[in-house]
Amino acid sequence: MTELVSAMEARNLAEVRRINAQLASKLRDRDRDDPVTNIGREAQDLIDDLNARDTFYRGITTGYPTLDANTGGLTENDLLTLAGRTNVGKSYLLLHMLTAAWSAMNSALVITMEMGVRQLTTRMVGMGSGLNTKYIRERRVSSFKMDDLAETVLGFQLRPPLYFVSGHKLNSVEDVETLIHEMRPAICYIDAAYLFKLADRGKRGKWEMLEDVMEVLQAIQVRTKTPIVITVQLGKGQSSKSSSLDNAIDKVRGSDAIAQLSSVLVAVAAADGIHRQTRRVFNLAKNREGPKEVPWWSKFEFDPMCFEEVPNPVAERRDETTNAMRTGQI
Repeated sequence: MTELVSAMEARNLAEVRRINAQLASKLRDRDRDDPVTNIGREAQDLIDDLNARDTFYRGITTGYPTLDANTGGLTENDLLTLAGRTNVGKSYLLLHMLTAAWSAMNSALVITMEMGVRQLTTRMVGMGSGLNTKYIRERRVSSFKMDDLAETVLGFQLRPPLYFVSGHKLNSVEDVETLIHEMRPAICYIDAAYLFKLADRGKRGKWEMLEDVMEVLQAIQVRTKTPIVITVQLGKGQSSKSSSLDNAIDKVRGSDAIAQLSSVLVAVAAADGIHRQTRRVFNLAKNREGPKEVPWWSKFEFDPMCFEEVPNPVAERRDETTNAMRTGQI
């Protein structure tokens, strides 16, 4: 500061500019929200991150080991889209991802465009305790299960903040940025993001509106450096010969907004055949780096509630049959 004062007193404009530029550079190095950075700081952050890493994943877990292994978890640069047909269970699968991240002690913001806050809370309590939400809604909970629910709720209170917001109370998708700045969550989840409204936009088609919404969300993600996970609803696939997952993937790729604006894109559908009601199949349709077109499967069960990743049910049954034949059981 002494040099700056001396330069100002001497009316040395060139020196004042040089000192100001130097000060601005130093301040920028300390300002994590500034969009301008330098390779020295970023490289040192990389080294610090490698030294501090105590798990395989660099980012926030998604709750699905296959997805974590292929993406490294969700980072501040991610907009993950979970896309699937109506009634495939996207909301439950999103809450599974949320539960995994929250259990790993990450604060979170959840914006729900379809469910009410009480419905969302009921599902979270059901997933935490393993109790079917149907019994909770119908008030058919035994005293034994009430103890489990009470223990689950107590566990919730010991975790980092988890904020619920009803999307119907927001004026537009632009309000998401205000909420993130106010709550400062480690990650943000938005169920049914395609239902968001946009400020100062005229009447537009479904896909045009979705594209606008995703452009805004991507910009918010970049500015706030907060990973955002959203669900998107797809229409019916056109091919009756291909599987439901193939239809979902084709539909996803047909939307420039979804494919281009998402850093990570996951298509989900009901499994085929006898597993249709109890299994979901996923495909990593787009990955920011590393492999893509990676499939995995999860449970979709409600007694008890469980949406964890499982082996391919068809391959698993084939392996069981093969082992039984080898051991002479069949």
